[in-house]
Amino acid sequence: MSYVKKVPLHYNQQRAQPLKSSLRSIGSTKKGKRNLGAAAPVATSVVANVNEVSNFLAKYLSGKDNVVVSSRQISPPIIRGKQYYAIHLPDWRTYNLPLGGFDRYRIYRKGVFHEAQHVSYTPQDLFSWGGGGLAHEVMNIIEDRRIEDLGLEDWPGFKSERLYEKAYAHALRPDVSSCYASSLPPDSDCNKKARFEAFLQRMLIGKTRGTLPLAEQKKIEKTAKPTTIPSMVSAPSKAFMTK
Repeated sequence: MSYVKKVPLHYNQQRAQPLKSSLRSIGSTKKGKRNLGAAAPVATSVVANVNEVSNFLAKYLSGKDNVVVSSRQISPPIIRGKQYYAIHLPDWRTYNLPLGGFDRYRIYRKGVFHEAQHVSYTPQDLFSWGGGGLAHEVMNIIEDRRIEDLGLEDWPGFKSERLYEKAYAHALRPDVSSCYASSLPPDSDCNKKARFEAFLQRMLIGKTRGTLPLAEQKKIEKTAKPTTIPSMVSAPSKAFMTK
């Protein structure tokens, strides 16, 4: 089994797509991405320590030794006949958020936890399921929620880190009230994107920032309600989804 996936939430600000990767674009504005400023110079020893800790966490939290963590895009290598998982982390020297010190590292570390749970629980077939279309993006969001719920059963100490990340994302996500155009048909591209953003927020953060029109908001609440996805939390990952 091979695995390649970029870390989520805030890690890759260049990929501001309307899926879970749109969580990476939470620093955006109407005119484009917010300029967060250049990352401050970081001592080489600090970078080395962050890399070492990230490698340790990825292996320890996933329960697998065959995990490669890199700041460069790499294909999963085969070492001594054994397929490895490849996790792409941003370089700590250029990783920048409107947060300082340990708060910035908490977001970074939570991303390592998230990817480690993908290694543990996500079936390989799921990454190509849906052919990259909307169905794939929706399933990707559901899977992100599912693997973190499972991961917290194993590592309850990360509950506070998950809550911190949710609060940070909620503060900077778009307000769905301003995304929805009541003057346009419900199936317009603009309003489809607003519904998708609301679904993403409700599923991954737990609540939406702002609200859609009542009928639309009810649809989001019904769709994103965890009890409507029985296998999301408790079912083994191999039974969750295949091609």
